[in-house]
Amino acid sequence: KSQLELGSAVAVPIAETNQTIALVNTVNIGNDATLQSSGDIGIGTLSTGRAASGANVTVYGLAGAGGGDSSTNLDTTQNVNIGANADLLAYGNLIVGAGASSNGQLRGDVEANARTRVFNNSLIPITSTLEADATANSDSVLNIGDGARLRAVLDVDLISDEGEVDASGRAVGTNPYLDLFSTQTVDGTSLATGSGLLSLGGTVEAGAAHDQSVVITGSASNPQIATSTSLTDTGALPQFGANAMFVPQGSGMVPGDADTIVLSPIYAAAGDINVTASQITELAGSNASLTANGGVDVSIDNQTSAA
Repeated sequence: KSQLELGSAVAVPIAETNQTIALVNTVNIGNDATLQSSGDIGIGTLSTGRAASGANVTVYGLAGAGGGDSSTNLDTTQNVNIGANADLLAYGNLIVGAGASSNGQLRGDVEANARTRVFNNSLIPITSTLEADATANSDSVLNIGDGARLRAVLDVDLISDEGEVDASGRAVGTNPYLDLFSTQTVDGTSLATGSGLLSLGGTVEAGAAHDQSVVITGSASNPQIATSTSLTDTGALPQFGANAMFVPQGSGMVPGDADTIVLSPIYAAAGDINVTASQITELAGSNASLTANGGVDVSIDNQTSAA
């Protein structure tokens, strides 16, 4: 902020304040990276902030040509890059957001302000310059590389959102003659822009564990388990229903009075894919796809000798 007061027979004071701010936030998941979670996975980056400039000029004397010029240019960029052939798997929800928090609940919020005030109290007032320009821009880019896999047992949120973008530029000039009529000279420009781009080059799947089956063979006291699931390549994560325990009659460990086979948890769910973006493009030459599985099926086939 600049402030200038000048008094003389002939005065030509001009105050000028200009600022340009550029912010870039980037999250990179590398090529061939593997990221797995037994719960949720949240990836996000956003920008919040205010930028302001001001110029105030006061002139006294016989003749004065006062002027003021202020400008604020605020530019923010939010990038999330999922590398080629990266594999992201969440047993809960998967949230990937450019211009959003890692839980998907918050969005960016940027504002640019410019204010100019010229008080020309001279006998012969002239306003030489009266400008206030405010520009705010927010660009969000979510890149999902070629061959990348994004999977969740529950829902997937893909977000590329510019968020809230505001700009306000206002310049006001006054002098004794304008004050007589309660008027002012007003000028200024305001420009707020933004974009949210989703570039899709991989596969995205929600409800990845929608189909689960277990086949129990052998004897009741020594059960053998074979599982089949729509959720493949889980790495270190456990397979649903992959373990069984024989509980004999009368043990009191389970209700009822019979030999029992207890399976580890079997979980299946449908999933939604929620996309927020102002523009969606497919990476050239890729096999990009979005799949939200809605049909849920769990089957248990008991082929033990006790069945």
